[in-house]
Amino acid sequence: MSKDVKKQTSDLSQGEVQLHRPILGNTLIFLDTGYFRDYCRPTDQPHNDVLKYAAENKIVLCTSKICIEEWRTQLLSHLNGYIKPALKVHNEMRENNILAKKLFEGIYDNIKVMKIREEESRKTVEEFISAHQIKVFDYKDYHIAPTWEAYFLEKKPPFQKLKCRDDIPDAWICEGAKDVMANAEYAETPNKLFFTTETKRGGIIDALSFIGLSHITPAELVRVIKEEEQGITTTQPAAVLADTSATIGSTSSLLDDLLSKALSGHELIWLHLLGFVEALDTPIHSELINSVAIALNVSPELVALNAKYLASGQYLQDTGNHYIVGNQAVCEEAANRLTGEIIKMLGLGE
Repeated sequence: MSKDVKKQTSDLSQGEVQLHRPILGNTLIFLDTGYFRDYCRPTDQPHNDVLKYAAENKIVLCTSKICIEEWRTQLLSHLNGYIKPALKVHNEMRENNILAKKLFEGIYDNIKVMKIREEESRKTVEEFISAHQIKVFDYKDYHIAPTWEAYFLEKKPPFQKLKCRDDIPDAWICEGAKDVMANAEYAETPNKLFFTTETKRGGIIDALSFIGLSHITPAELVRVIKEEEQGITTTQPAAVLADTSATIGSTSSLLDDLLSKALSGHELIWLHLLGFVEALDTPIHSELINSVAIALNVSPELVALNAKYLASGQYLQDTGNHYIVGNQAVCEEAANRLTGEIIKMLGLGE
């Protein structure tokens, strides 16, 4: 991987997030384990607002099964930490107070049984997921290879270093997030965001940003939504609002709007993928990816990841072996902007 690409991947979570109006009905949020662990408290109002919008089907919440299982076991572990001292106080009261013995008789019997706590933890989490319509993406066999390849061969987000066991769960979570991004059901959803409480560079923030999700806090998102609901549009939050109706118009504005959604530093990759697929006329995967990689001097892996993202929408289509034009007008406009490079690539100027 070139130094330029490494710099791009280290800066992925920086800069402003562009949100498209209306936010409600146009927003998907991927939740990592940290969100559940740190935000799932009754007193957290932004968290409760997010869950309310999700329960009302106004936003879509997605997560990985790994996140859910991590959160469930953390809840259980947290509870177990309370149980031992609680039982000690309970037993002391019963032994030293005849009224306490009568009042507390049998009250802790279920809590003492680990199997019951385990069953209740599963039931509680399932009810929570159902109540808030959270879409849970299961782990798949095809997640294994990229996870272990990154673990053994590459130091890339979310891995902080080679063979870092602590980052394996986050790697599995990111594979689930890739499935969310590739899901055709969400291809037309303009706002694809994620919540996390992690802050370290090179970790899950960079990994989720790299696949096309944008980081925002629950408090910031809720503030922007409430402003929108109240008809307040004069204040510009940390997230810059853009009306999706602005994309209706000239081909140039359609292309520019699409490129504005790319990660910082990835706009040229998108432009070349859209322009080259038009010029190469139904290229096989490797032909398009390698042509763009050579033109921009970036890794084919980086190009392939961006191609997969574009293929989840309407602009680039994947037939299984070939890439074809999705939006003819936009791809033609991209090709027009790259006329000189295309002539050079095709050898027509010789």
